[in-house]
Amino acid sequence: FNAPRGVAVSPLDGQVAVSDTYNWRIETFTNAGAFVQQFGSRGRGPYKFNYARSVAYSPLNGDIIVTDTDNGRIHAYTAAGVFKWSTGIAGKGGIGQFRNPQALAVASDGTIYVTDSNNMRIQVLSATGALLRMFGSTAEFGYPRGIAIDPVNGSLWVADSAKDKITNWSTTGTLVK
Repeated sequence: FNAPRGVAVSPLDGQVAVSDTYNWRIETFTNAGAFVQQFGSRGRGPYKFNYARSVAYSPLNGDIIVTDTDNGRIHAYTAAGVFKWSTGIAGKGGIGQFRNPQALAVASDGTIYVTDSNNMRIQVLSATGALLRMFGSTAEFGYPRGIAIDPVNGSLWVADSAKDKITNWSTTGTLVK
């Protein structure tokens, strides 16, 4: 590895995915630690990354979802590493434009929540990568870098490294606490 940043465990079979950030790839392993596969290289395109940071598995089908940070994109692959879809562009405008997407979490219904860090917001995608909505502003976020889904009530917990705080949000974007 060279600066691994993200790790996820499949809820379907225990497969482990790692974002090997400075090697520009994703690697997967069995839950016993045996190497399964790697895919990706540096660049732009379906199997290309420019700093893959976070990985998560979809509980619906075991897809591997990846934040491609400097390309401003979110990619999805099957558990076997086959490309499925990609969404987003680098930018600081409206929905679908990402500046440094860092972390992501996938809800039980497949909805994907992404910390759009330099845009100081959260973007929400469907299980198939359709852009649904976004929430947050510079008043609420400084640099949202981590995100998790509360297994008890489904709310979102967001780590903000610029404001040095953790906040709790509804999935519709209302600040809970």
